[in-house]
Amino acid sequence: MNTKQLLGLIGSTVLFIGVFMPTVRVPIIGDVNFFQNGEGDGIIVLILAVISLVLVLTKKYEGLWFTGIGSLGIMLFTFINFRSKMSQVKADKV
Repeated sequence: MNTKQLLGLIGSTVLFIGVFMPTVRVPIIGDVNFFQNGEGDGIIVLILAVISLVLVLTKKYEGLWFTGIGSLGIMLFTFINFRSKMSQVKADKV
């Protein structure tokens, strides 16, 4: 197993597991993860993680750019959306 394949396997595994890790801890609701019981954007990230794993196993590393940028874009969109909602909640609270 070469370095590219090892890094690809580690990356796709971390991406897959990361979807289920707690993202935000809300006092009343508890932990919120990216998957949100199958209703969140985590589904798309899971699919991209599986595609990444298949690309690594078939040694087609060029396709990892697509899955990596796609995952990053979805997570960035979710982060910006979350920050916007949090600032809206703070503004409504005052």
